[in-house]
Amino acid sequence: MGLEKYNIKTIRKLPKTWNSSAISEKVFGDIEFSIYCDKLFNSLIGIKKYYKNDFNINNSYTIDEYINIFNSIYNNFLELAINDKNITTEYFEYCKNNKIDINSKARFDIFDKIQYRNKDVFRINKNNETIGFTKYGYDKVKEIANQLFIIEKLCAFTTRKFWKKELTDANKINLKSNFKILVKCVFSEKWRPDSNSKELKQFLNNRIYTSTSLIDKKNKEKIFASSRVDTFAIMIMDCDEKDIICASNKDSYSEEHIDNQNLIKDKKEFTKILLQDNIAINGKNHKLFAEAVECETPKNILKNIKRYSEVNLRSAKPIGIICPNLQSEKFCQKQAKKLNLPLYSFEK
Repeated sequence: MGLEKYNIKTIRKLPKTWNSSAISEKVFGDIEFSIYCDKLFNSLIGIKKYYKNDFNINNSYTIDEYINIFNSIYNNFLELAINDKNITTEYFEYCKNNKIDINSKARFDIFDKIQYRNKDVFRINKNNETIGFTKYGYDKVKEIANQLFIIEKLCAFTTRKFWKKELTDANKINLKSNFKILVKCVFSEKWRPDSNSKELKQFLNNRIYTSTSLIDKKNKEKIFASSRVDTFAIMIMDCDEKDIICASNKDSYSEEHIDNQNLIKDKKEFTKILLQDNIAINGKNHKLFAEAVECETPKNILKNIKRYSEVNLRSAKPIGIICPNLQSEKFCQKQAKKLNLPLYSFEK
């Protein structure tokens, strides 16, 4: 069973080479690809665990078939990239002894833990770092990558519907009952180390992507809030189904580029493997990069949150303000009044 029949355009691209200049902004395409595969595989496992019947009804292939295709393709990449079986066997034995699951974790983490690479596949510099693919390696891995990109896209056609079905309707939010909402924190004080330059302010105002956290009654404290800031507001966000771009059960380190620029000081660099969205709005090109996939699901996130989740939205709108604590009451009241939004508070 193959995916060749699907003529699907994906914006993710496998790079031939990657930047390895400044230490703080080093990018390694092989590690990025393993991160992407990790996210994709575990999202597929989540679909099987929490949505199997609903998913299978709406797809030509079952979720088990997608997982089998993924495993075959990824294991081919692993054997191609690290072609010394003694090295993989030794690492997997170490993981087994330390109760690290090989299928869901170790076979992806190995690219970050083991330096060895197949020199027929990767170009390697004098510091023994990968800096790109050989022509042979690129042709082989590109075919692998494109098939995985198609799996993600095909699954997302269905999983995106799960989000809108499960998220609490704006008119039915009751924080004393069950709820499932997307939120972002707004702080009363500046938390980024960036300057207050005119250019940066303009850049921030022009951004179209919003990083949110998925919370419910059980996970209401798992939000992105700086430990140094006591006063903040929790803003409930909403958007159209098509504008739920990607998600992760932990921080996805998302970055927005506007006309290929990112003016934020502390940022992470990515290759197009982790390009999530690329769109032109009002004459400006916007790109979103993140360690996430578009076929992640709400139930899988809520069952596996690492501190807080990150769900990236495009053109999202605030629909309410939540006051998180007593010291934030005045700030939250001010935010709710300014935006003409209902004000909520968590049940004490």
